[in-house]
Amino acid sequence: MKCVNNTCGKDYLENENNETVCLYHPGEPIFHEGLKGWSCCKKRTADFSEFLAFPGCTEGRHLDKKPQAETVVAEEPIAPTHHAPIEEDTKPKSDESAAVEVAITRGPSAQKAYNTFIQKHLADKAARDQGIVDDAKVCEHKGCSSTYGEAKKEDNSRCVYHSGAPVFHEGFKSWSCCHIKTSDFQEFMDQKGCSVGTHLWAPQEDTTSQTVECRTDFFQGAETLSLSVFGKHIDIENTVLKVTNHKICLDMKFEGTKHCVMDIPLYKEIDPTKTTARVGPAKLEIGITKADAGQWPQLK
Repeated sequence: MKCVNNTCGKDYLENENNETVCLYHPGEPIFHEGLKGWSCCKKRTADFSEFLAFPGCTEGRHLDKKPQAETVVAEEPIAPTHHAPIEEDTKPKSDESAAVEVAITRGPSAQKAYNTFIQKHLADKAARDQGIVDDAKVCEHKGCSSTYGEAKKEDNSRCVYHSGAPVFHEGFKSWSCCHIKTSDFQEFMDQKGCSVGTHLWAPQEDTTSQTVECRTDFFQGAETLSLSVFGKHIDIENTVLKVTNHKICLDMKFEGTKHCVMDIPLYKEIDPTKTTARVGPAKLEIGITKADAGQWPQLK
C-alpha cells in the first residue's frame, strides 16, 4: 500500500504500520505573497522545489485513504460596506526636496535564500561549463524526481515531466500544460508528466536583462506607511532607492537578470530622511514616515 499523507507517499505494509512510522504535514499548502509553506508549521520559502522538500512536522500512522472531510455549513453572506467617495487632498504641496538615497538592508532569512540562489547559480554554471554534476542533483524538469545518480546507474536519459508551471486557483491545483485539476495536493504532486524528453541537470543561462513590472501593496498607521514591492532574490548591491518629500524612485534588480523601475508620486508629503528599506525572501519593504499624521485614502 502507498501512504497518502501529505509529503509522505511511501509504500508500506499494514503489519509494520504504527503511530510513529510516518512523518507528514497534516495541514494544507499555503501560497501567499510569493512564499510557500504548510498551515501546520511556520517554515516558509520562496522556492517551489524547497517547499516540496520540507520534511513533515508530525508523526503518525501511514494511511491508504484520505479521511472523510467534515461537512462545512455555509455562512450567511456579509453585505458589502459602502464607503464615502475619496476626497481629493486640497492641501497645496510644498516644493520638491532633493532626492535622498536610502540604504537597503537584508534580513537573515532573505540572506539565506539569496545565498542558496547564488550557490545554485554557481553549481548550474559548473554543470554547463565543465559537466560537473553531483549524483544527488534532481532533474530540473517539473514533475520529474530522478537524480543524476539514478539516471546514470540505469543509463537512462528519458524524462517524463510537466513543461508548464503549477497553477493554484480557487482551491484547485493543476499544471498549465495539461490542465488536470484536483483539490488534493498529493494527487496534484502525483500527476504523471505530460511531456517526454531528456533530463535537464542545469537550466540554460539567460543573460538578457529584462525590465518587468512588480506587484506592490501597502499598509499604514497614522504616522507611518509600509510599501511592499514583490520580487525574489533581490540584489541589494545593484538596487537603487531614492526618495524626495513627494516621490519614490526605485530601480530594483532581482532573480539575476530582472529589473523593476518605478517612479511613484505620493499622495502627501513625507520625511525622506526617515525612510528605511529592508529586503525579505520575496519582497522589498520600504518604511515611510509621513510629514503630517493622518490616514491616506490612497498611496498616490
